[in-house]
Amino acid sequence: MKSQKKISRVDIQVLILTGCIVTLATALISMITYNITYHDMIKSLQERVSAIYYAIEDELGSDEFSDINDRADITTEAYRDVHELLLQAKETAGVMYLYTAKVIDDGTFVYGTDGLEMDSADFRYPGDLIEPEIQSEMAKALTAKNVMPDEIKDTSWGHIFVAYMPIMHDADVVGVVGIEFDAGHQYKTFKMLLFSMIILNMFFCVVTITSSFVLFRRISNPSYKDFSNTDMLSGTKNRNAFNTDIYNSNRMEKYGVALMSVDLDNLKIINDTKGHGEGDKYIISCVEILNQALLPKDILYRVGGDEFAVIVHDADEQAMQQRMVRIHEYVANENLTLETQISLTAGYATFDAKMDADLNATFDRADSCMYEAKRNKKAMSQDSI
Repeated sequence: MKSQKKISRVDIQVLILTGCIVTLATALISMITYNITYHDMIKSLQERVSAIYYAIEDELGSDEFSDINDRADITTEAYRDVHELLLQAKETAGVMYLYTAKVIDDGTFVYGTDGLEMDSADFRYPGDLIEPEIQSEMAKALTAKNVMPDEIKDTSWGHIFVAYMPIMHDADVVGVVGIEFDAGHQYKTFKMLLFSMIILNMFFCVVTITSSFVLFRRISNPSYKDFSNTDMLSGTKNRNAFNTDIYNSNRMEKYGVALMSVDLDNLKIINDTKGHGEGDKYIISCVEILNQALLPKDILYRVGGDEFAVIVHDADEQAMQQRMVRIHEYVANENLTLETQISLTAGYATFDAKMDADLNATFDRADSCMYEAKRNKKAMSQDSI
């Protein structure tokens, strides 16, 4: 008979503890690595902005901002000079968009010189209104502050890195230069990095949990259990666990709860004639049969040397009869291949408020039923002699 190695409560505790530690550690490492790398990329973009800004700010004087006001000014020499300057800076630095802007007397934000080619679909003429969503950051730049973002922006025209830098003249801010980079490549790279980290973390978490589980079983006592609640020989719960579970069940809904009492026949004879080693094997064989015959939700306890108890929830008379039939069928099937024939006797009782003060009383009735079955079995055996 093949022995089934069940996952114990201690095994589950090891899995949970290891999983929490590994998950926390990998999450922290990933977060730190991602943030450091991401902020390094943002810093690089900010340095590019600064390089462009310092390259063009000395070329932009107050006249370029005061003399360029509307579409008619694009034919002026001042506009052509600034436009050529921005075009060259844009091409040299690989900027997506480069332009100047200012606030006119009524407080309206307007474009100045656009760094795009004039036939571009996105080209803005002098005096065109600045989009409302960027006016707040542009207003900060007009207070002589370098407005540098700390993240890549997701906009309707793509992922961009945009900065606004003040243009000073005689200690006064005369306008703003807007610098936009296409950051789609960086954004996709870091999204892939984040996704890869998550997948790798999950992989290493599974590997570590599995490894720790296997190693724990190998290096620890193979029979290591929750000693206070586990019977070491059979691997079932013990009497202490049975008493605790009965006590807890008595405090909850008891209707539909059934108890089974099982006694292993002939254990004393086997111990006396073949030794306690064979007796232990007999107990283990009987436990394996019970585990196969009972349903997964049924709880099996070893409450004495050859005595077992079962707590069954959501049970009725038919369900308990079916379990009794399954037990006898499994015993009969196993006895076809075993040298030492297995024999056990079982009885059951379902909680009845009219007869039982609590589940302890129900178990007493199940025990009485088992002993009645044992007496009947003995009487039938004597009659057949």
